[in-house]
This record gives sequence, structure tokens and C-alpha cells, in this order.
Amino acid sequence: MLRIVPPATSERIYPEIARQGLADRLTAFQQSVLSRHNLSAIVDRLRLYRDERARMPLEDVLEKMRRDIEIVAVAGGAPSARQPVFRVSFSYTNRLEVEGVTQTLVNGLIDESQRENSRRLDSVFQFVSSEHDRAALEVEAAEAKLAAFRRAGGKGPDQAGLRLHQMALLETRASAAEAGLSRARQEQALLEADVQVARAPRNLSPPAAGPAATPPPSSMVDHLEAERKRLRGRYTDSHPDVMRLTAEIDAARQAAAPGSHAPLAPRSAPPPSAAVSVPTVADPRTVRAEAQLRAKRLEIARFEQEITAVARQLAMLKTELDQAPDANATLDQLTREHEMALQRHRAARQKLLESEAARKGDHWKLGETLEVVDSPTLPETPVAPNRLAIVLLAALLGLGAGLAAVVACEWNDESLRTIRQLRVVAPARILGSIPLIENELVVRRRQRLAAVGWASAALMSAAVIGGSVLRYYAGRS
Repeated sequence: MLRIVPPATSERIYPEIARQGLADRLTAFQQSVLSRHNLSAIVDRLRLYRDERARMPLEDVLEKMRRDIEIVAVAGGAPSARQPVFRVSFSYTNRLEVEGVTQTLVNGLIDESQRENSRRLDSVFQFVSSEHDRAALEVEAAEAKLAAFRRAGGKGPDQAGLRLHQMALLETRASAAEAGLSRARQEQALLEADVQVARAPRNLSPPAAGPAATPPPSSMVDHLEAERKRLRGRYTDSHPDVMRLTAEIDAARQAAAPGSHAPLAPRSAPPPSAAVSVPTVADPRTVRAEAQLRAKRLEIARFEQEITAVARQLAMLKTELDQAPDANATLDQLTREHEMALQRHRAARQKLLESEAARKGDHWKLGETLEVVDSPTLPETPVAPNRLAIVLLAALLGLGAGLAAVVACEWNDESLRTIRQLRVVAPARILGSIPLIENELVVRRRQRLAAVGWASAALMSAAVIGGSVLRYYAGRS
């Protein structure tokens, strides 16, 4: 008797082990155990069917052995469609060899179930491992495509938002530059008007006595340097105000250099009512206005360059944003492919872990196994043939055959034994009857023949029964 032991672990921990279904695959085990190779090895090793092998082909002998082997399911006590208990039996003429054959069949079933489970789990592990490797390659390919797209300048939704923020900053910067440019141009117009007024020739009345008094240039340079020193404490040398003062100081120093003034013409006594035209002399205020004008022009050029650069950057960002929908669609597709590849890889990884756990569980016999409930025993009584039933059947058949023979003989007997039968047959009148007179010798002879017949029948029956009994006990021993 074989029993299917349920798995030693729950389906939640090792689902592959808990779902082995050993009872469903027992038919496949039977086919493997009852194969030609295994049965021929058992016949050769135990020297079975010696008489049959002498007069029959090996295939017929093996087919007879398959009919003598019986593997059936037995109710295990629970009303279930899957019977967990199986009985293995073998019928043969020699009871000593029956035990060995049955034990060999049981061991073959157990070994075949273990080998089949190991082969199945190994095949599943190899398949799941290949699927896991393929999923890992798909993840690597998806990551490589996504990285290549980003290196090629692909913009995602987060980068598009960054570009919009950069455009807003650039527009603010452009507005500030335009406001500065407008203010600088207004100041430039004022400075140009001041310079034109300063450069215009002036008509002066003749001085009462001596040359006109002018402020010393050195005091103007000192004042400008003091102002520049104060501004340097707050700004750098590239600041527009510092650059403007530097230009004014350079112009004032050039004006204060010797020989920078034009020589004056010799005086002559003009008429009292006539105005005298005095040649233009470099005025520090004019020099300062011109320096401020040059600085303002530099500032205007700087604002114009900044506005041009900002406009160029805005055009580039706008072009990138116009191309953003196609890039976003491509990025979304690549991202979805990457997520799907990751999901397949995680599922394959989970299956790989379950398959590996199932292999370890099978090594430690945690799954369903076949267990021997009752070991094969030496039979004490034969299961076939049923001799008592055969004797009773033979007696009944003999009695019926005798009764049938008597009835047939009586039915076919046409002899006349009585006067009444004779009167029915003969039309003439019966005058008298002569009885059968037998002497004593004839009677004794008939009795002897009957006794010899019964004795011969008894001896023949005893010989047949004795021979059967001897053959039966000789087979048991």
C-alpha cells in the first residue's frame, strides 16, 4: 500500500511545491514503471515465467506480466475525488517470487516520482531563468534607449517647465534692459545738448584789466578722483559710474597738461562799443560732459548687446518648446516601455525565486511524496484458482450432465417391457407371457461388473484429487 503524503509547507510559502499534483501524475509513473525495459529487467533478474518464455515471445510474456500487475486507488477515508492511497499487487504461481516483484514495483514508483519531480522542477527553473535573463536584457535595452534619447537633447515635462521658467527670467531681463536702454538714450540726448551748448562760441566783453580768471584744473581732477574713490568703495571698476568718472579724470588731466590751450592773440585796443571774439578754451565742464556722453554711449551699446543676446536665447528656447510635443511623446513611449520591462523583470525575478525555493524544497522532501503504508508480505493463500468453487462447479456440471444423459437414453429407448406396451403395438390377441428367468451366475457377473466400474471411477477420482493436492502444496513450498 502506498500513500501520498501531503506537502510539508503551505502554498503561501512555496506555491510550486504545494501545487505538484502527485496523484494526477501517478498514471504517468505507472507507464514508466511498466515499460518494456523495466519489466524485462525484472523478468531476467528474478527468472520469472520460465515456462512461458520457452514457448512464447518476450512481448507476449511482458504483456501477461502487465495483466498480472495491478495498481489501483483505494479509498483513504475521506470522500474525495483524489484518492491518496494506492494498492500495488502482483499475481504469480510462485508466492516466494511475488514478494520480490511487488517490492521492486513499489521502489520503482517511489524513485520514478522523485526523479520526475526533480526533472520537472529543473525544467521549470531553466525556463524561468531564461525568461529572467531575457527580461533583464529588455530592461537594459530600454534604459539604453532612454539614456540615448536624453543625451540627444530629449526634453521631458520637467525640462519643459524649466525652459518656461528660463524664458520668464529672460523676458524679465529683456524688459529691464529695454527700460535701461530707454533711460540711457534720454540721458544721452540731454548730454548731447549740454555738449553742444558747451562747444558753442561765446562773445565776451573786453575785460577791465588783466586776463579772465579761470579755476585751476588741478582742483577739478582732485574732486573727480575723490568721487571715484568713494564709488570704488561700493562698486567695482566695471561699474558704469566708475567708468564714467575714470573717463572724466583722463579728459581733465589732458586738459590740464601744458600746451593743451591755444595761444592767445595779442591784445589791441578795440573800440569801446565793439565786442571782442575770444578763441574757445577747453573747459573742464565741457570735458566732463563729453566723458559722460562717451560713457553713456558705452552703456547704450552694452544694453543693446544684452537685448540682442536675450532675444537670441528666447528664440532658441521657443524653438525647443515648439519641438517639445514630439519629444514628450517619444519620451512617454520610452518611459512606458521601460516601466513595462521593469514589471516583466520583477515578475520573472519573483518566479525565479519561487522556482529556486521549489528546488530546495524538493531536495529537503517538502513537497508531496509517496510513502509505503504496508510493505509487501508473503502471501499465505492463493488468490487464484479457487479450487473449491471449481470442484463445486464440476460436481454440478457432472450431475446435470448425468441427468441429461439419463433423460436422453430414456427418451430414445423403444423396447417393450410390459404387456400393456405390447397390446398397444400388436393388433393380435395376447395368449400368454413368459417371464425373464436369470440364473444366479448371470446375476453375480452383472454385480461384479458394476462393482468394478464404481471402484475404477473412485480410484481415478482419488488419483486426480491427490495429484492436484500434491501440485498445490509443492507450489507453495
